Amino acid sequence: MYPSKSLGQRNAWVFSFSLSKFKSRNNFSFFQYLVLKRATIEFNFHLLYSNFLDVLKVPDLSRLVLRETFRNIRVLLRSDKGIANFSDRSLLKNLGHWLGMLTLAKNKPILMVDIDLKGLIIEAYTKGQQELLYVIPFVAKVCITLHGFIKTAIL
Repeated sequence: MYPSKSLGQRNAWVFSFSLSKFKSRNNFSFFQYLVLKRATIEFNFHLLYSNFLDVLKVPDLSRLVLRETFRNIRVLLRSDKGIANFSDRSLLKNLGHWLGMLTLAKNKPILMVDIDLKGLIIEAYTKGQQELLYVIPFVAKVCITLHGFIKTAIL
């Protein structure tokens, strides 16, 4: 549907010019696709997708992508955790890394209004071990993303 398979580090800026029609707030389908089908599944390309959003230089769309990311995180956190659903756990971890790339790695805060990480841990603790199996890796991925960028910035 979208030519994101051809997106690479070297052609991200060229690709952004071809997507100039997606810069309107009304045509958000590509960015929903980016979050839902790409960022949740393709962990290895998070840096590339994040750089692509930076190349576009449209702050309104970055906020919309972040909002879509929060929405997908909420959906996964509300899902049934009674069954050992490893795919939901991995999707949640990938979204945690993606969230860290969009926020903490760029020196942007994660507001409690959007998602309360501390509250999630406390709530998961009160609900039991099954909930902790989902929440702790998610929060860890958000925080590890920040640690990785600090480490590479120092080196």
